[in-house]
Amino acid sequence: MNIEELKSLWKETFGDSDEYLDEFFSRIYKENNTLVRCIDGKTAAALYMIPYDLFINGKHHVIQYLYALATKTEYRRKGIMTELIRQAHRIGKKRGYLFSALIPACQDLYAYYQKLGYNIAYYQNKLILDRTEIERLCRKQVTESRRFGIKALNKESFQKMYEKSIFSGINGIRQSGLLNHFYLEVLQQDGGTAVSVMIDNKKTDLYALIGFESQPSGNIRMILYETNARDDEEILMLLLTLAENFEFQELEGLGMKSEPVSMFDRYIQRLPYALIHSFYDMEIQWNHMDINRLLI
Repeated sequence: MNIEELKSLWKETFGDSDEYLDEFFSRIYKENNTLVRCIDGKTAAALYMIPYDLFINGKHHVIQYLYALATKTEYRRKGIMTELIRQAHRIGKKRGYLFSALIPACQDLYAYYQKLGYNIAYYQNKLILDRTEIERLCRKQVTESRRFGIKALNKESFQKMYEKSIFSGINGIRQSGLLNHFYLEVLQQDGGTAVSVMIDNKKTDLYALIGFESQPSGNIRMILYETNARDDEEILMLLLTLAENFEFQELEGLGMKSEPVSMFDRYIQRLPYALIHSFYDMEIQWNHMDINRLLI
């Protein structure tokens, strides 16, 4: 396969940086997990099949995550990607994968994937708060005498915290060390970081993956990509810690729980997120499982 053509198609479609593409193709890319359609000897469309570990009631399964599905503009609406997806399904079923999952690049694509047998299985709870509201909520709920700090996590220390976290003890998708390391490399390239929370100068098992975006207004928005905080008290402590240790005016949290946290209901938008196409007849309550994040 022509890697440079694959990178060019990816960049043309999604606009990702050269640094991100270099990381993906050096760490994650495998030829036997890549489907490509060539026309006149040139790459016209491509998708990437990435295996993920899934645990259901203590049993290990493997799923297929379809990523970066791209078709050159002049070849769209000709059924090329549809055939690549169907080919991916045939491969996934032959390999014994439980299902195929994907996250559409935009809302307009949900209907297209649903026509191919995908169903919405997970919703993303998008939380947006300004700094003033965070401080108001936290000061009402958290004892003022407590001291909150952070500690930066490297790839190894994050992996240890991740494996101890609630994500490793419930039904759901688990990240391998390879995928977590890749995620952190890209996050750090974009100015983000992984941190753990310190309370009264003592270590906790609470962590967060964060990044920052400059808004058109000139404000800085912190993006909370992932945390293992699971109840009101832990989330409040995390928010207070972030507010005390970073400069930002707004926070956007991308939680993936099946139901919004109660005290934040009015701040949350619940949006369709991941789609699943099952290869077998299964009676599984998908929204009771945790997907954490997928690739990025």
